[in-house]
Amino acid sequence: MQNKKIISILTFLLIVGLLVFVFQKIRYKTPSIDSFEECAAAGNPVMESYPMRCRTADGQEFVQDISQIPDAPIVTPTTTEEIATITASSSEILDSGTSSLR
Repeated sequence: MQNKKIISILTFLLIVGLLVFVFQKIRYKTPSIDSFEECAAAGNPVMESYPMRCRTADGQEFVQDISQIPDAPIVTPTTTEEIATITASSSEILDSGTSSLR
């Protein structure tokens, strides 16, 4: 009789423990992260490298797909006036930078 009581109590505690475990898993379920964008959107730290990397709390690492980033257009001056304009603008920038250093 005593053994049946102990087995019943242990079975009850086991069932309660399993229910608590399942409830906690459902309640605090983390969304699955499968890409760099999802990782960054979830608020995980993003490392400022090239390409950028994002690491989840459980150690998964995702790398930014740089093939989707458009390249900046390269503008080549074709006339003497365009070259003179770029040179004058560059000189103004350099002059304004050095005046603040004095």
